[in-house]
Parts: sequence; C-alpha cells; structure tokens
Amino acid sequence: MIGRVALVFAVLLVLSPMSIAEEGDSNAELLERLQRLEEELLTLKASASQTAGSPQAVPEKPSVFSSLNAKLYGYVKVDTAYETHATSPGNFSLWVQSAKDNRHDDQFILTANQTRLGLELGGPKLGDSAIVGALIEVDFYGSDTWGGVNTPQNKSGLRLRRAFVTATWPEHDFRILAGQEWDAFSPVSPSMLNFLAGGDIGNLGFRRPQIRLTKGLACTPNSRLQIDTGIMRTIGTASANSPATDSGTDSGVPGTFARAGYTFPGFSELPATVGVSGHYAREEYDTDATGGHNDIDSWSANLDMSVPVTEKLKISGEAFRGKALGAYLGGIGQSLNVTNGRGINSHGGWVAASIGPYGIARFNLGVTYERVRRSDVDAADADRNRTKNTMVFGNVMCSLAKNLTVGFELAEIETSRKGERDAASTRAQASVIYSF
Repeated sequence: MIGRVALVFAVLLVLSPMSIAEEGDSNAELLERLQRLEEELLTLKASASQTAGSPQAVPEKPSVFSSLNAKLYGYVKVDTAYETHATSPGNFSLWVQSAKDNRHDDQFILTANQTRLGLELGGPKLGDSAIVGALIEVDFYGSDTWGGVNTPQNKSGLRLRRAFVTATWPEHDFRILAGQEWDAFSPVSPSMLNFLAGGDIGNLGFRRPQIRLTKGLACTPNSRLQIDTGIMRTIGTASANSPATDSGTDSGVPGTFARAGYTFPGFSELPATVGVSGHYAREEYDTDATGGHNDIDSWSANLDMSVPVTEKLKISGEAFRGKALGAYLGGIGQSLNVTNGRGINSHGGWVAASIGPYGIARFNLGVTYERVRRSDVDAADADRNRTKNTMVFGNVMCSLAKNLTVGFELAEIETSRKGERDAASTRAQASVIYSF
C-alpha cells in the first residue's frame, strides 16, 4: 500500500516538472529530477519495511479499564481545633472526657486524617438491562488514629470505608448491593466539619458489610416510595475471655434491616423525604471460656426527614430508640453492661437547618441529643457510665473556588456520667477542603 502511494506521489511530481519543461526546462534537468525521485522512493520503501517489523507496530495490551467507566474522586481535608476540655477520641468529638479529676484539660488538634480517596467503576452490562458497578473508598483514620495515644498522629493508618459491588436494573428501579456500605436505616446526617457529624450524640448509623436489595415504586408522577432491606454482619463487643470473641460474630446469625422512604413535592413543590426504618440483630456475649453466655437483642426503630422549606432553607433530622447500639454510633458508644452482660437502652435524635448559599457562604446550625437508661450502666465502670450527651453547633462553609472550601465551626458539647459531675467542652474548629 505504501509503495502504491509513493508511486502516485512520484508520478504527480513528474507531471509537474514536465509542464514546466514545456515552458523552457531542459531535458537534463528533467533527468536529474527523476533520479532524485527514484532515490526518495527507495528510501520510503525501506522506511516502511523497517516500521512494519519494529516493536512499536505490535498493538499494546488493552488497559484493564478499557471497557469500564472509571472515576477517581475524593478530597484533601485539613482540620485544626481547640477544645476547652478534652473530648474523645481526640481528633474529633463524640463525648467529653471525664471531669472527675481534671476539670480544665484543654487540647489543640491538627490533622489531615479525614483526607479521602475513592474509585467508582461502571460497566459492563449484565444481560440486556442490568448495569454492573463497584466502588472502593478509603480514608486515613485507621490504626488508632481516631486520636488515641498508641499510634503517633503523624503516622496515619489507611482505613477501608466503603467497598461494594452493585447490579442495577434502571427500567425496574431495582438494585442489589453486596459489600461494605453505610447503613440503610437512619440515612440522614447533619452537615458538620466535625468528623462523624454527631455520632454517639444522637446521629445513629455507620458502615458495615451487608447484602442489600433496593426497590423503587412510582406512586405519582412526582412521588416515589423506596424500600431497602437486607442482611448485615453484626459488629458486637469483644468478650473479656481468652481468646476474646466478638459477640456479633459469635451469635452465628446475620442481622437484618429495612427502611421505607417516601419522596414527594413539599413546600414550593421542592422534593421532601420522610422515612421509617429499623434493624434487629442478636449478640452472644461470652461470660466464661466454657460456653457460658448472655444473648443480647440489638434493635432500633427510627424516623428521618429531609424537608426543603425554600430554595435556601432545608430542615432535616432523625429520632430513634433502641438497645445495644454502640456499633451503630448510638448508646453514647455503649452497647452492653459488661458487669451483668445486659444490653444498654438509649434514645435520641437531632435536628438541623441548612441555610444558603448566600454568595460563597452556606450556614448550618443544629442540636443533637442522646440519653441512656440510667439503670443500665454501672457507675464503677469508667468506660461505660455515660448517661446523657448533648451538642449545639453552628458553622459556615465558604466556597472560595470550584474545588476549594474553607469552614469554621463552633460547638458546645456536654456529657453526663453516673456518679460524676457533668463535663462540658467548647470546640472551635477550622477546616480547609480541596475536593476532586
């Protein structure tokens, strides 16, 4: 093919000087030009032969992502905070540490552990209608870097947040999810800079391995009912025996969950959502190494809402009641009383308002609350004697550029304990977030 192209090119060049010769060029000049063309043709043929046999001509192996839609996302987040009294676990606040021995134990925090990386994959199709996808997401709050002292805070550990595979049938509004993902129950959270956004202070729900079925039902052209249900791994409490066992795994059965959420036109025809949800799981807490144990029922009943009032004002919140909720960021971090082996009952919730944006600024304010049944905790157990936890917060988040946000947050947290005075802390936090 290359030889034919070169020959046509040569003929065209020959014809051009022939027309010029008719105007006065000599035969000697024509012969000289033809010799040069023959030399160039030989050079082109030799080059084509070398290229055909060279390694570059061998097709490269296709990329593993060649048939997938791959999206890398995440953000770099730097947090700095000052607290008038130390909170736990340290880098963020779940409850205020005991003030029994030290009432004025302030602390300063600077960390980038919430920095997040994620990879979202889409495709290929499964059959004629199903779409397969996957997601993996990590941050750097592993290896005791929540704020403890066992790992230096400049040696952050990688932590798996989410990792799951999905199969979706859009025309049937149906999806199957398998892997680690956020709980389907109590799915709403307040918008906060503080990591975990009110966890153990009224905002129930965390992540865990699960198999989930999701089905959507169109009720009217502008309203939709979504049902989520499935099974999950029960994350329990480690026993005091040797070897230690996890009360959730030791139960031998998975936990179950369900939620029904209804989305409809609300104020100003803006889509509002209300939901009712719950879970049930059984835990087996070993009391000795010979098979003695206590069976504990972990359960929750929950309400959630997200209601835009205007284009610039949205009210959201949740309420719950349940038992043995420590692994779900409930019970103020307490699931069971290890003295008597019984589950701890608790209830709580939160409400928040999101305001804006106004220019580059968006504002959020709210209150969170959780109370534990006082008779369920033991005053002598310093790790599990918390009875009430409250927080009032407000923040402003400013978008300085498309990918750059800075924010400031002020929160007042108060924690009550059985047999101790209340402990309170004011937390002032500033954050810089670069998202991609």
